[in-house]
Amino acid sequence: MPGHPPVAGSFAVAAAHDGVEGRNPLVAPMTQERALTGGREVFGEPGKPGGVTVERDGPVVRAELVRHGIASGEVRGAILAV
Repeated sequence: MPGHPPVAGSFAVAAAHDGVEGRNPLVAPMTQERALTGGREVFGEPGKPGGVTVERDGPVVRAELVRHGIASGEVRGAILAV
């Protein structure tokens, strides 16, 4: 949401079990204790304390997941006018 820093992020892979498709989060850093606790207890997320950043410079967007100062995932892209 513009103007509000992200509190959680995840990097997940597509998965299926007994014909049910879904996603399996490999890492899920959370920036706030409230998000961490709620994600674990309510959704069973593998959340750990970490950093989540999303930056936009014009049409270019960059997102990064960090834990213990090490980036575990980064995505870069561009928003195209429609």
